[in-house]
Amino acid sequence: MLWALTIMTHSLLPLSTSKLSLSTVNFTKVFETMNSKPIHVAGICKLSKFKLFANSNVGTGHLLRDQKSCRKKADHAAMVQTRLDFNPDGSLRN
Repeated sequence: MLWALTIMTHSLLPLSTSKLSLSTVNFTKVFETMNSKPIHVAGICKLSKFKLFANSNVGTGHLLRDQKSCRKKADHAAMVQTRLDFNPDGSLRN
């Protein structure tokens, strides 16, 4: 058997999304080539860079759950503000 690893990125959804999960938007597809046929074996989250296994018999439910939690963390990190303090002489400190 011949194995090779290929990573493909897809940033746009295809025109027809009837059989495509919404999890493909935030994941990079990882393919392994076996007997000269590409097989989708994993997805890498674009937000957390975590690798999750994904193929036809696993489904995309766990990808959608990861996408939801990663989006919450990213949104929360964007809303957090730092508090600036002043020294007695008027200069700023963090």
